[in-house]
Amino acid sequence: SKRAKRVLVVEPDPKCREILKSLLPLYPNVTLLESALSPEDCIKLNAVEGFGSSETSALAIGDGASVEVQGCSMAKLLKTAGPGPLFVKIDIEGYEYEIVQELKALDAPEVSGVQLAVHPALYEKTQGGPVLFRRGKALLATLRLARLFGRLERQAAVGKYPSLVTYLSQGVAFAPTPRGADILFLNPRPPLQSSAPDHTLSAR
Repeated sequence: SKRAKRVLVVEPDPKCREILKSLLPLYPNVTLLESALSPEDCIKLNAVEGFGSSETSALAIGDGASVEVQGCSMAKLLKTAGPGPLFVKIDIEGYEYEIVQELKALDAPEVSGVQLAVHPALYEKTQGGPVLFRRGKALLATLRLARLFGRLERQAAVGKYPSLVTYLSQGVAFAPTPRGADILFLNPRPPLQSSAPDHTLSAR
């Protein structure tokens, strides 16, 4: 909120929403959208060890309660945000693999950067078949996400991995359990008039 003129936060977890609501008076440029990033009008949200954790997901991986929440498409979010430049952070606990075409909408002139969290271990849990088959699907699906955008250039897998190749090999293919990472994409030609985004979208 200190770096952008306006921040839109998309939060479907009911407990997390209440926490965010209590913090909103401290951040007047933050707007909370009580919905989930999804092309569907309504989506089932599954809790892992209760709501309020960072592992709540739209994937069928929950071990506890579930709730129906309103969906909000990427096109609607971009329209709500208005003109750019925009920076978008997405951390939706494995659901990124299910809405690849929805994420493709971010390959737009007004988007100056995307930080996409990938969760191959969660995606692997939803697949059937032998371990090698499930791991192969998780690897290919992660590579597809890493190659999603044409306008934005992939920088690296953020964190302990210095490059995407290292991440895919050490963090996914040959790891005992696939590890998550944030993949950063940036516009190689950012707008000259501003070094900071006008809007930041944070979707969970």
